[in-house]
Amino acid sequence: SGAVVSNWVIRDASGAERKAFGTGVRLVQGTLVDSTVCHCYCTTTSNGLIDGIGVNMDGGLMDRCVISNVTESGSLSGDYAAYGAGLYQKGGKVRNTLVTRVTGESQEAVCVEGGEFENCTVVSNFNKLAKTGRNVAGVYVRGAGIARNALVSGTISSLPGVGETNLLVGA
Repeated sequence: SGAVVSNWVIRDASGAERKAFGTGVRLVQGTLVDSTVCHCYCTTTSNGLIDGIGVNMDGGLMDRCVISNVTESGSLSGDYAAYGAGLYQKGGKVRNTLVTRVTGESQEAVCVEGGEFENCTVVSNFNKLAKTGRNVAGVYVRGAGIARNALVSGTISSLPGVGETNLLVGA
């Protein structure tokens, strides 16, 4: 239940360093359906928490959406924690959603820390530096996150041969 947002295009959102949560969309509850979140950008130069530049989700439902062309950039230093440049999910449900062309300095395209991520496609994403040591450009499932029936393909990490470029589970 709650608010419903349908058939929207959310684009050209930018955030500054430190605590950039949901520069494109911050979904706390309610429903986002048949919508596109694209061309979101965040730059950081020091310590920061940048989770879900495209979409940061605590609860609710995201269904039949597209997250694309999300970029995290900057010269990172210090104590840096960043999860899910395209989508950071702590709760709720994401279904039938495409996440593509997400570029992170140090984070994956999607992080599912809680809630359910199902019937989604995550393709053509890039992790430049893998500064966090996770070396995953696709999907990172951790904590109480549940991911099922997803396609993850064509992700590239700057540390080839280290492994887990499409999917990392745990930690």
